[in-house]
Amino acid sequence: KKKRQTKIEKKRKREREKETEKRKKEKVKKNDRKKKRKRKGEREREKKTRAASSFDFRTFDPEGVIFYGDTSPGNDWFVLALRRGKPIMQIHNTLTNVTVSGGQHLNDGHPPLRCASE
Repeated sequence: KKKRQTKIEKKRKREREKETEKRKKEKVKKNDRKKKRKRKGEREREKKTRAASSFDFRTFDPEGVIFYGDTSPGNDWFVLALRRGKPIMQIHNTLTNVTVSGGQHLNDGHPPLRCASE
């Protein structure tokens, strides 16, 4: 009798283990689906946050701000300016500060180029 009970108990234990393993696999699949949806949502949000702008300008001034933008508290900002006649772009936020400058002199009174951003 005891041998038979032991066999039955072992069989039940194996069945429980199989069921537990099956649940784990289902949970992993469910989490994978959630991750895929999340990544898809992130890609869609990235597409939605893009902005585009364009403008023309001309000046004789070698120094000055052409374009400035910031957040309402003023912690994050960017500026497009001229320094010694050459363009300079500065971006400041809580993560990083970036400054890029160079190119041709733009203070000759002619519209030198069309500035566009996407």
